[in-house]
Amino acid sequence: MLLKIRLTKREKALLLLFFVTVALYLFYRTGYRQIEDHFKKKIELEQKRLSLSLLQRIYDKKSGIEDAAKLELKKLPDDDKIADYIINIEGWARAEGVRLVLIKAGEVSGDEVKVLPVEITVEGDKESLLKFLKRIENFERLSKVEKINLVYAELSGFWTLTVTVDLYYFPMQEGTE
Repeated sequence: MLLKIRLTKREKALLLLFFVTVALYLFYRTGYRQIEDHFKKKIELEQKRLSLSLLQRIYDKKSGIEDAAKLELKKLPDDDKIADYIINIEGWARAEGVRLVLIKAGEVSGDEVKVLPVEITVEGDKESLLKFLKRIENFERLSKVEKINLVYAELSGFWTLTVTVDLYYFPMQEGTE
């Protein structure tokens, strides 16, 4: 049984508005949540891609880091006395009351007699730094103080001494002790 009811323009507009509202509500209940889940998953996927990209860059640099580490290890001679020199520097700094800031080995050069440049930076009062420098100059191994830089820092009231020392050594041949 079909009702034939005559509706006014206003009633037709309200009925149309009702059906549009119901349609939008049904869309919201079903579609909007799916769209929202889609965007959440998309954001999560993008974060995982960024993490993967970061891990890939780290992995790609791994071989470069390993090569750089091997190169740095090649800089240091096998001679135990050279390692003792670095240990002695730390002891001399403590004994003279200066703060050791940096010890940096450079590239080994030379053919038969090798030269290892070592840059040493220490801080302290002027007299202590001069005593420390004298210890470096009087070291038992053949060495040469190549460069000295002494700077006064007004803010801290300390002097900074940077010394480059060339250590000479004859590499041990295999089978010789």
